[in-house]
Amino acid sequence: MAYILGVNPVILGDGGLPVTGVFFATAVASGVASIIMGWLPNIRSDWLQVWD
Repeated sequence: MAYILGVNPVILGDGGLPVTGVFFATAVASGVASIIMGWLPNIRSDWLQVWD
């Protein structure tokens, strides 16, 4: 995660996008994706226990 937070803004900043905006968007998207990936298996396991 630290690699993409450091490299993505630099690469996209060279293309003309604002570096701070790209950093913020990358951090938010990475955080949301990490939360969903940690939360989704718990929901599924709770749902499967209903059927046991």
